[in-house]
Amino acid sequence: MVDPDPAQVPRCRPRVRARLLCAERLRACALPLAARAIGTGYDWVAYYPRRIIRLAIPVVVSVALAAAWILLVPRTGIDVGGSWLKRQDSPDIGLPNLLGEASVIGGSGRPDVNPPLWSLTWEMWFSLLLPICVLLAVATRRLPALWAAAFLAVSATGYVTGIEPLMYLPAFGLGALLAANYESLRTWAARVAARRGGTAVWIGLTALGPALLVSHWLLRPQLSGLWGDLTLALRVPGAVLVVAVVALWPPLQRPLSARPLVWLGTVSFSLYLVHFPVVVAFGTMFGPGRWWLGALVSVPLSLVLAQLMYLWVELPAQRLATWTGRWASEKAGALRGRGGRQADAAASADLAARAPENDRALAE
Repeated sequence: MVDPDPAQVPRCRPRVRARLLCAERLRACALPLAARAIGTGYDWVAYYPRRIIRLAIPVVVSVALAAAWILLVPRTGIDVGGSWLKRQDSPDIGLPNLLGEASVIGGSGRPDVNPPLWSLTWEMWFSLLLPICVLLAVATRRLPALWAAAFLAVSATGYVTGIEPLMYLPAFGLGALLAANYESLRTWAARVAARRGGTAVWIGLTALGPALLVSHWLLRPQLSGLWGDLTLALRVPGAVLVVAVVALWPPLQRPLSARPLVWLGTVSFSLYLVHFPVVVAFGTMFGPGRWWLGALVSVPLSLVLAQLMYLWVELPAQRLATWTGRWASEKAGALRGRGGRQADAAASADLAARAPENDRALAE
C-alpha cells in the first residue's frame, strides 16, 4: 500500500495490528494514507524507489537467515510430524534459487527456503501497479457495494479455477476500495453504532471476520470440490471485515492500542519474515512427540529475532528508502526544471531570430 510518512505512522498504529489476522495481509494502516493520496497530489517519483527498497532489503536478509537455519538444522529426509512439516523437506539453497526468492517476483513457483514470501509476491505486484489501483479506487467511489461484489466474484473465480492473480489481487483492490470510501464508511459506521443494537451489530461483524478466515478448515471434512474452493475464497471477505472493523469501530481500536499489541504490530513485518525457518527447525529437532517444546522455544525466539530484524534491518531500510525517494524526487524535479529552462531559452532564441522579419513586416 502507500508508504506512510514517518511522522504519520503513530496515528496508524492501532490499525496495523490487523495485519497479523489477515490472510492476505491487507494493510489497514495505509487506508487513510491511501485515501489522502487519492485525493491529493502524490510524489510517485519518490514512491517507487522508496517502496522497492523498503521491501527488498528485509526480504534479502530474511532469505539469507532462512538459508543459514537450513544449514544449521538440515531438513533433508524429514520423517517426523505431519504432512505440513514433511513438505519442508529438501529446500533448494543453491544460489540461483536464493536469488530468485530474494527478488520476490523473479522466482519460479512457490519459495521453499522461506515459503511465506509467496504472499509478498502479490504485495509487490500491487505496489508496482499502485497508480492503476488509485485510478480504480477513484472509480469505486460510485457504487462501492457493486465494486466490492465484483472484486469478491473475481477472487472466488480465481479460487475455483486455480488462477493465482485472480485469487489474490482482488484482496488488494478491496483494500483500495476501503481507502477510497474511508470517510463515508466512517460516517456510516458512526450511525450504525449510535442506533439501538448497533453495538451488537459491530460485535457480530468482529466475530464474523475471523470466522470467515478459518471457515475452510472448519468445513473441510464436510465439503470438497467446488464448495471446498468457495469456502477457501471466504478468507478474502473475512480479511476485509477484520480490517474494516478495526479501522471503523473505535471501541475495538482501544484494546488493540495496548503496548504489547502496539509492539507486535510494529515488528509484524519482521516477524512474518523470520518466523518460518525457526518453527521448522525446532519442529524438526523435537519431533511430533514434543511439539509443545518446539513451540515453547520457537515462539519466543521468533519474537526476539523479529525485534532484532526490525531494529537492525527494517528501520535502516526505511531510512534508506526515505532518503532514496527524496533524492529521486529532487533529481526528477531538477531535470524538469532544466528541461523547462531549456525550452524557454529555445523559445526566446527563436523569437530573437524572427525579430528582424517581424520588424520588416511591421514596416511594410
